Amino acid sequence: MFIKPALTTLLAAALFLPFASAEANKEPSPAAKPAAKKLVLEKGTGAAEIRKAYGTPDQILPIESPDKTLKAEQWIYRRKAKETVTQEHLADNVEVYTFTTNVTNGNGTPQPVKISTPVLKSKRVTLYQVTSLLIVAGQLELARVHQEQEESYL
Repeated sequence: MFIKPALTTLLAAALFLPFASAEANKEPSPAAKPAAKKLVLEKGTGAAEIRKAYGTPDQILPIESPDKTLKAEQWIYRRKAKETVTQEHLADNVEVYTFTTNVTNGNGTPQPVKISTPVLKSKRVTLYQVTSLLIVAGQLELARVHQEQEESYL
């Protein structure tokens, strides 16, 4: 059977078109998408932009200024960076357990046995990244970042 070249091209296009349009409508893979840009904190960045990018600060402290018309605040963001839980032996602390066994002391009475075990406590260590921003007249003036560590026993 002989098919005309124009008909062959049309037939090939009709077969390929659904696959081509499906590929065009696909979302790009996460690796292909550019990463969302976080706002870079620089002097002069507006307070509204900072709130939009990083959310409401964990703490806002008013700062007194010699110029009463100038509003100044310290914004503090505290984010958990890492947390670990370990078992620790508390020095010189032992628990003594006494129980009776089937072992006798020669006269047929059960022998009490004492076992001392160290006292273990779970220790949680949490590391925080703390960002402090000095906001003056609605704009970033200065930013500082440091880490804080908290320890607690569970």
